[in-house]
Amino acid sequence: MKKELKKLLGLTLTASLLFGMAGCGSSNVSNQESSENTEPGTEVSTEVTEPIIEEITYPLDTDATISLWSNAFPLNSDYSEPSQSPFHSGLAKNTGVDIDWRFPVDTNVTTAYNTLMADSELPDIIFKGTWTMNEVETLMDEGVIWDLTEYIPIYAPDYWAAINQPQYQDVLHAITTTDGKQFCIASWVEGDFNICYQGPMVRLDWLEECGLDMPVTLEDWEEMLTVFKEKYGARYAFAKTYFSTTSSTATLGLNSGTGAYSSFAANWFLDDNGKVQFAQTQPEWKEYITIMNRWWENDLIDKDSVTMNAADVRTKAANNLVSASHGAFSQLTNFVKDAEKTGAVWSGVENPRVAEGVPTCAINMAYDEWTSQYGAVITNNVKTEEDLITVLKFLNYGFTEEGIKYYAYGTEGVSYTLNSEGEAEYTELLLNDPQGLTGAAKKYTGTMTRPISIQQTHAAKLKNSEVAVEAGYMWIENTVAAQHCVPASMSYTEEENLAYTNAYSAIKTYVSEMSLKFLTGEIDIETEYDNFVATLKEMGLDKCQEIQQAAYDRYISK
Repeated sequence: MKKELKKLLGLTLTASLLFGMAGCGSSNVSNQESSENTEPGTEVSTEVTEPIIEEITYPLDTDATISLWSNAFPLNSDYSEPSQSPFHSGLAKNTGVDIDWRFPVDTNVTTAYNTLMADSELPDIIFKGTWTMNEVETLMDEGVIWDLTEYIPIYAPDYWAAINQPQYQDVLHAITTTDGKQFCIASWVEGDFNICYQGPMVRLDWLEECGLDMPVTLEDWEEMLTVFKEKYGARYAFAKTYFSTTSSTATLGLNSGTGAYSSFAANWFLDDNGKVQFAQTQPEWKEYITIMNRWWENDLIDKDSVTMNAADVRTKAANNLVSASHGAFSQLTNFVKDAEKTGAVWSGVENPRVAEGVPTCAINMAYDEWTSQYGAVITNNVKTEEDLITVLKFLNYGFTEEGIKYYAYGTEGVSYTLNSEGEAEYTELLLNDPQGLTGAAKKYTGTMTRPISIQQTHAAKLKNSEVAVEAGYMWIENTVAAQHCVPASMSYTEEENLAYTNAYSAIKTYVSEMSLKFLTGEIDIETEYDNFVATLKEMGLDKCQEIQQAAYDRYISK
């Protein structure tokens, strides 16, 4: 039986006028009579009529097959094809659309995407992260992807209603081009808990044994790490990914203890006056890296951190060799699980502060308005307007009441049930899966990476331990990070883009290399910092900063 799906919100006439919807040319839109067909002397109404939004029922009454390329919905290892997978086959059943899944062969998504775009025939939908405004504007200008501005409010009404809710206006702004166009069906997170997925963690039982309070400042951290090293032979440890050239993975958060806006990777941030600044040229960053070097020299940081992956850190933690760490929800959940055998007690801890009561400023990828820049674009492989409408209706499903729940929890009565308060709870089928909850969620839900939907806070909590959930709230406690984050979806002129790309690629590499050398003492921060900054300027940092500021000014004025 087809289900009539309730709209999240009604469309407003204001939104319709904003995006020029009154004359989109579709047979589903009620347009004014043309003045050419009006008898002379007849008064012509100038009132703009609101588009007639047809009710969409799922499953759709169609025999269409839609091809979808994405790394966000990988098959669980138990299955060899999508028809065997509960999530993949269920999505096709619920939407009424046969889905031709295209999974990237290359594990490097950027390489896989570049290979895809070199192909003469594209899939109907490309759903991925890290879309840049320059990229999508070029793809629209060249006719590679559809301009969806006229179509979304009519044929993806649940999506349009959702993204127009007041709390998501920053997302709408981020995915609107400089000239006001809509190029994708975006994916975003529901609330603050989801946008901060990583932070510091500590051995709580050792804190209590040693009579120490939770650390607040970096001075507190240094005292705690010193005591833990001397008493337990354990050190602060983290994965080598924090030495990446990508600022999203290279922000330990401890930099917040000096008011710096990056750890080991090049990073732009907004100061209190809305001006774009470079983290590594600020005195706060010099202070931060100087403290990190002192910790390194005093053997408070595990020297293997420059080579370890997350699994290595987990192993050391299970063997009582780690006193504190930094990682994602999943890492803390793993620590807690392993500690069931050893009696250790792990807890999240707030990002360090310059002083008691001062807000934190640790920035990572998740603080951007349009998290990870995930969106589904429709390519020119969709030839007709009729087919475009079908594809949009398919994508709209993830923003209906049923679709949001399906992506987040799977099928009611199979993978989840609703408790007395109306909240989803995983069934024993998932809780007792041999692959664990993460593997089970990969079988039944669409949340392994990012759904074509709104990522639900409750779903994120269900997949992690209670300790990790509590840590998430600690990591976002009293923070001003979001207001200092430079939006990822800014656009650049062709000249700006060329100049910036040529210079900044080398700058990022240089910063990561020098950060590691400053940390380990291979190069003395005190005597060589000025030369470091001078070299950055010689490499074109000032010009890059000028370009970033111009792009930001355009972003906030569009």
